[in-house]
Amino acid sequence: MTGIENRPVNDGAVPKAFGGAKHDFNSSRSPQGGPEAEARYGLPPIDARAGVPAAEATTVEQPATIDAVIKTIRSEPHLLSSYNGILEAVTTAFCHELPVGGLADPRKVEQRLLSAMALAFMTANNYREPRDRFLRPKTLEPLQVAMLVDRIYTIREVTPGGANPDDGLGMLAVYQAEGEFAGTHRRGDLGLLEQLAHQFNPTGNEGWFKEFQRALRRRVEKRPETVERDLVAMNNCIYNYATGERLPLTPDYVTLAKFDTNLPETEPPVPEIMNEDGTVWNAYDWFCEVVPEEDTRLLVLQIIGACLRSDVDWQVMPIFYSELGANGKGTVLELTRSIVGDRLVANVPLSKYGSEFGLAQIVAKRVNLVDENDVGAFIEAAANLKSVITNDVVTINRKHRDEYSYKPRLFNIQSMNEFPKFKDKTDAMLRRLLFVVFPNRFTEVTKNRAIKEDYVKRAEVREWFAYQALVSLPKYYKLSEPKSTAEAKREYRIETDPVVAYWDEFGEKFQRDFLPFGLLHGHLAAWHKEMNPRGTVEGQAKVTRKLKTLVDPDEWIVPQGANGKDVEFSLAQWLVNSEPVLGEYKYVEEVRKWDWDPHGDNSGGAVPHTAPRTARGFVRKSVYAAHMAVGSTPYRARRA
Repeated sequence: MTGIENRPVNDGAVPKAFGGAKHDFNSSRSPQGGPEAEARYGLPPIDARAGVPAAEATTVEQPATIDAVIKTIRSEPHLLSSYNGILEAVTTAFCHELPVGGLADPRKVEQRLLSAMALAFMTANNYREPRDRFLRPKTLEPLQVAMLVDRIYTIREVTPGGANPDDGLGMLAVYQAEGEFAGTHRRGDLGLLEQLAHQFNPTGNEGWFKEFQRALRRRVEKRPETVERDLVAMNNCIYNYATGERLPLTPDYVTLAKFDTNLPETEPPVPEIMNEDGTVWNAYDWFCEVVPEEDTRLLVLQIIGACLRSDVDWQVMPIFYSELGANGKGTVLELTRSIVGDRLVANVPLSKYGSEFGLAQIVAKRVNLVDENDVGAFIEAAANLKSVITNDVVTINRKHRDEYSYKPRLFNIQSMNEFPKFKDKTDAMLRRLLFVVFPNRFTEVTKNRAIKEDYVKRAEVREWFAYQALVSLPKYYKLSEPKSTAEAKREYRIETDPVVAYWDEFGEKFQRDFLPFGLLHGHLAAWHKEMNPRGTVEGQAKVTRKLKTLVDPDEWIVPQGANGKDVEFSLAQWLVNSEPVLGEYKYVEEVRKWDWDPHGDNSGGAVPHTAPRTARGFVRKSVYAAHMAVGSTPYRARRA
């Protein structure tokens, strides 16, 4: 029991607390509040839970009044004989008599509830021995405050979208009917619940507040955060992307946050802002200057829209890329961050995805924006990154706390001045990367710092870009890939994958019509060692699999046998001429054995005897078809 007076109950204090009328507080004329209760407690006639006038709120079954509690104590005292039983019964009846809505005078409500309890305990004491009589409570118990707060406000235990309720991640959250966070369930651990509780008991200590939270958590409704890929919680509405319908923000749409930007009802004019030098900055003109290619501008707008629609599984991670600094990509990121709002933005660079606690900050975030990545960083482990990009379940590890599974609702954008370096060179990693090229460079003479520091943060600029991304663009659920993006991906592969770079360098130079896999692997290893003495090359099987995806299928084929395996060809029948490409590296045994011996085959020339007799490999498609048509081989054709 918390805060009770250690002295006898003063019977005369109770009627006085109710304005001299014994049953004034318990008037049966207003058992659920109404005008009299509103005047008594200073409460507005608003149903905060439903967001409608009290007259329109759903009528509930009339609850027991405090009068009924007192009568029960008098007529059947054995039914309410314990301290906790009386306390809960009085508080329950008191809460039923409170109108649902905002609270104007918490101290007044506290005092009236304390007086009601004093009356109940005074009545119960008439049926108890003097040594067993209850003492009058001096302050409200945590359970009582939890009941009051739950009655007056809409409070729920909300599980963030993507989390499993069974993992204990539900957080107490208070629905905000007005103000900056209107339409959202505001997290109680940000000090909001403590503020509400201490209105009714300013002296409650840390232990008291923890018990209040436990009591509140036992009482409130448990709800997951609403996850629907086409519903976008903007600052002033919920926008249904599929239908174009604008819905009001209500408690039924459970969200812990909304985006910081209003969505205009009609298309706004292009924002224009006066610069300090008297010239005019035009948002569209600036956008065209930073992103000069029309198809890339379309992609950037789609990316802004994807940040607002992160419940869509986009399957890709845009990388804002330019080898030059001062190119505008940082300003576009700042614009995006301003549209979304800092509360929903994480900042996890590529190097952190493989660290033990690197993913902790992505929970309940909608966008990951990274302006700077470590130069030259080598990404050893990319499994978590790939999972986050495709919204697959990942394990979140928090320091000194249990780990848990989480399904991200996060759109990921990285900014880089060089290509990322991943150990993972699989197609699964490659297809997740979307390079957005920023080709221009702004010098100190042309650079306007006010754009990034001021203009893109203004409401009219944010709203114009949000409208373009969500409303003006044709509906899309997949990001486009302009020519500059495809070319950048090709350059990325060449720069980061030696097999790709090798084929890009030599693929069109080979003169032979048959290229054994072993020849290609040996030549690749020799070439790569010269280019990068400390580097290594993958094994022949992996290199072969990768080359099969790189060659032009209209130029080269790998014939299959009846058993479904690659056909082995006789080198004597299919290697009938020299290969100039090998000459530069013929000092390497793995290359020399595939070279040409002009004195072999009775001076007609042949591959060296150190070469295998048969091999699998790529055959020039046209040549293979011609020989198969007549049942011949290149060797036979030469001898004919």
